[in-house]
Amino acid sequence: MRAYEDPEFERRLGAHLAEHGLGGSGPLAVEALHGVDQFHTGGPAPILRLIEHGELRRSDRVLDLGAGLGGVSRLVAGETGSSVLGIDATRTYLEAARSLTARCGLQSAISFVEGDVTELDLDDGSVDVALLVHVQVNIEHKADLFRGLRRVLRPAGKLLLWEIVAGRPGELPWPMPWSLDGSESHLATIDELRGVVESAGFAVRRWEDRSEPMFAWARRVQARGSRPSLAGVLLDGHARISNLGEAILARKVSLVEGVCDA
Repeated sequence: MRAYEDPEFERRLGAHLAEHGLGGSGPLAVEALHGVDQFHTGGPAPILRLIEHGELRRSDRVLDLGAGLGGVSRLVAGETGSSVLGIDATRTYLEAARSLTARCGLQSAISFVEGDVTELDLDDGSVDVALLVHVQVNIEHKADLFRGLRRVLRPAGKLLLWEIVAGRPGELPWPMPWSLDGSESHLATIDELRGVVESAGFAVRRWEDRSEPMFAWARRVQARGSRPSLAGVLLDGHARISNLGEAILARKVSLVEGVCDA
């Protein structure tokens, strides 16, 4: 996908980490990377909420779809001690994810593979928890995604999601984090997305519009701070993150938190 293709990404990431004292190959604390590797709205806080509401356990095998730089995987493994498999289609992101995970000392708990999240090469019932964080925004045929997740989750397994959905009608301010011009954007409304999830066989336990709690975050990302930030790593990153903040404040997009039982 063009939104994630960037031949300069590795160089830009290395320079950004070095600028903020995180360069080299030495050990890192998971939280030191939160400004850079939490590739989603709200930073680590929404993921910590999902961990709490999903009641993740040390024995769980967790699947992180669209793992990106591995920030969600590291946060989950660090907080719960569970094992995590991260899947992403962007090779440069996966290479960075593996390197950063090793520097955090979590390489024995987390593995990353390249793959298509709509065609999971996993056995039936082999996963306890699936995490979906800002992934379905790029997927047109969402039923395929959720049917695949339902297949790989064990009976009574859980789907935890933190997703962007369509809000008020109107053109979004491109570029956005998931699409440069809208051509790769496939937003459903909050009710449409719930319908697809339930049609795939999930029982929705929690389905909450969390847009308003993200207003403060949206205002912050519109001001370019000096702390480590994903905006300093992505191509057109400042515009993409700022535009997302603008769309949240204008309610053109909404944020939904979901906990669903397989």
